[in-house]
Amino acid sequence: GLFTAGLPGSQYRSDFIQPFYSRTIGLNTAGQPQPIEGGMRYVDRTEGRTIGAMYLRQQGSDSIKATDFSVLRYQKSYGQQNNAGFLLTNKYEETARSNISHIANTTLTFNGINRLTPNFNTNYMVSGSREGQNLTNGLAALANFHYENNKFYLNTEHYIVTDHYNPAMGYFARSGVVYTNLSFSPHIRGKWLGKNIREYHPSLFIDIYQNIHRLSSQEQSYGFNTVALEFNNGGNFFVVDILNKQSITTAFRPVNATISPGNYSFWQHIIGYRSDQSKHFSTELNLTIGHYFNGSQVEYSVNARYTPDPHAVFFVNYDHNKLDHLGLYKQNIMAKLLAAGARIYWNPRLFFNGLLQYNSIDTSLNYNLRISWEYHPLSFIYLVLTDINDKSRVFNERQFINKISFVKQF
Repeated sequence: GLFTAGLPGSQYRSDFIQPFYSRTIGLNTAGQPQPIEGGMRYVDRTEGRTIGAMYLRQQGSDSIKATDFSVLRYQKSYGQQNNAGFLLTNKYEETARSNISHIANTTLTFNGINRLTPNFNTNYMVSGSREGQNLTNGLAALANFHYENNKFYLNTEHYIVTDHYNPAMGYFARSGVVYTNLSFSPHIRGKWLGKNIREYHPSLFIDIYQNIHRLSSQEQSYGFNTVALEFNNGGNFFVVDILNKQSITTAFRPVNATISPGNYSFWQHIIGYRSDQSKHFSTELNLTIGHYFNGSQVEYSVNARYTPDPHAVFFVNYDHNKLDHLGLYKQNIMAKLLAAGARIYWNPRLFFNGLLQYNSIDTSLNYNLRISWEYHPLSFIYLVLTDINDKSRVFNERQFINKISFVKQF
């Protein structure tokens, strides 16, 4: 998007550094909706550059005071496929404290993309943050280098995040860390693979996290994708072996089990198949066996998607995770996650998105329904209904949110 900079997260990775994320606006620290009193957005695009600005004022409540959000974006294109620009954000939050009238958080980010050759490209980002009455400063920087041709691809990624980096209008995965990634995969084709296999592309990847002060290892992952087959019918089959090494300094509780501080080394083995996702009906199957910290793990997931026509998608996902002898108290845990949803376009301007999700860990049943209508070019009406039913904490919360935007083009 226009205001995007950094390293977004995805379903394949949990690492992310993003100085601005629009969904941080309109929510309090507990994730509850906060009314928006008003705002405006300005966009000016030409062939060689883009300018964007946005201001929103969030209404106060008993738990949070009124807050002003401001964003300024400039991006310049040069050469054939290169760009560079900056992103400035400011969050100004009023307070009820007698000695402090407000809390401000500001970030300034420079980023760009360079395609040096048709096969080799780089992207980079440097972002600084300043916040609070003491003007605490923080820094994050990343660089990515990617080379790919018909025979192989090679990718390396690096980032650093200092202890006090805090983009209050964005998000990031972890602080006080130096990260290094390397991945390599050859593209192997030939008649010897058989008539049903288009390509064999095994791969190797390495992830290393280090403490920013001592450069001591926090976490390491070594992945070996020994079997990776792409079939002529659009399907894929793979086998991945991952060696994880983690140094835990403080106890934490994933899936309600306490993991004690210490050094852990464990293997995970993943087998998966994915059918052609362009078909009307497609599936994805995954099986993970091995260990998780000091416990054993068996996890499988089944995903199915049905696309009757280009205007509608229906899907069901099921994940079953069994962990034995995990954590300080050697707990046996069974976690089940079931999700079903639909995305429907009645026409190019009217869109519906629905999601129903059940989680056995907290026995919660949640749904989210959203309708988006573009009633005027680039102007939208959003209607959102959310229901959270958490039986473990005996509460039921239902919320209805509406949002109207209007854009005038000159």
